[in-house]
Amino acid sequence: MSLGFPEKGNRLAEESRAILQDRNAPQEILLAFTSLLRASTYLTLTQDQYVELRQVAQAGLKIARGSGDQWHVAMFLYWAGQYARLQKQYKQAAQTGEKGLAIAERLGESWLIASFFSLLLGTVEYECGSYLEARRRFEQGLRYFKETGQPWTIAVSYGHLGNVAAALRDFPEAECCYRKRLKIFGESDGQLWETSARCSA
Repeated sequence: MSLGFPEKGNRLAEESRAILQDRNAPQEILLAFTSLLRASTYLTLTQDQYVELRQVAQAGLKIARGSGDQWHVAMFLYWAGQYARLQKQYKQAAQTGEKGLAIAERLGESWLIASFFSLLLGTVEYECGSYLEARRRFEQGLRYFKETGQPWTIAVSYGHLGNVAAALRDFPEAECCYRKRLKIFGESDGQLWETSARCSA
């Protein structure tokens, strides 16, 4: 979840701000969402910060539900699930993720669907040691990320699948996945960040 580039994270947050303004999002949603984006760029956060950011996500979720904005409901469920995961509250993270996934599927938003599969639910299963289920989730996420044509998310998905293969001691498969990930990075010519920065559009 953490990219470790605060200055680029700030740029991502500003681009997201413009996107949300185009969506005529309430100011409270805009501020909450961009706060979560900025926080996600740090390498490490304290447990107290996880609690605080989870509260931000839950506050944004309440506003989004009140306005009937299902896109933001799904997004804030994603963030709430992520911060629950980072607090190692895996059951809560999975339940929150499944709720958000159901909304994303109803909306037909490929990027949102993939994010729930690959970046949240698959990661929860992996961290819990359920590697076969994690692989299934990551594969589902990869399929949807390929539909969006965004190199960064495809590369991340191959990295996740490589981690699962390594955990299952399938080292040839792990190497294959890692090579695919590196190939995408190598062919991106520095454009991966710009692509990922537009992922909420």
